[in-house]
Amino acid sequence: MARRIDCWADVCCPFTYVGLVRLLAARDERGSDASIVVHAWPLELVNDRPLDPHHVGREIEAIVASVAPDL
Repeated sequence: MARRIDCWADVCCPFTYVGLVRLLAARDERGSDASIVVHAWPLELVNDRPLDPHHVGREIEAIVASVAPDL
């Protein structure tokens, strides 16, 4: 029986990207043949309002500074 992992995530979020990359790596390290199906789940739907672009901009700047300062 084929295994399937369903993941609901805000695919625009950099933390989600890192998490998905790690999930794929962990699956591959274990030699699993499980498929991973990602379902878009934007934070705007969870929060019932758009994200504050200034807040998001500050978060992105902090992330870039810590993980990719050359960008």
